[in-house]
Amino acid sequence: MRVDLEAWLIEDGKIEPLRKGDTLVCGVEIAIEELAPLPVGQPHRVSLLDAERFAYEVAGRPLHPDWLGRGLWVVEAEGIQFWPATPGPMPPAPASEVRIVGPLSVPWQHVGGSPLARQWRVTRILRESTEVDHIARWPDARRYALDLETTAT
Repeated sequence: MRVDLEAWLIEDGKIEPLRKGDTLVCGVEIAIEELAPLPVGQPHRVSLLDAERFAYEVAGRPLHPDWLGRGLWVVEAEGIQFWPATPGPMPPAPASEVRIVGPLSVPWQHVGGSPLARQWRVTRILRESTEVDHIARWPDARRYALDLETTAT
């Protein structure tokens, strides 16, 4: 899964400098460009639509965990809970399942000990379109792309 990472998360110490192969504990945020009920019988899935924009389709079930607070929700698909960047109200009934399209990123509020955080292995780091081995404490770019693979079930 390819996600956007803003360099200030490393500069501010929220995330340690990263190398390919490192473990990163974080949640995944999806910016909502489209939100619609998922047609009955459609599978839950996470599908890449546009790698340059980190855009995915996430089809799953909305959840309202108590720890999130009133009116906030996440979408669970393939065992991963995705945090909507601007969640707004939960989709109305009878939409028991939803389809969201938008870019994925590492959200600052779900790094480390957040209930949405999970373990990921960094399989690739991109600075623009160039693959690099690491991101230093003082990154030489403002944004990076990380390819992540889950290490937990």
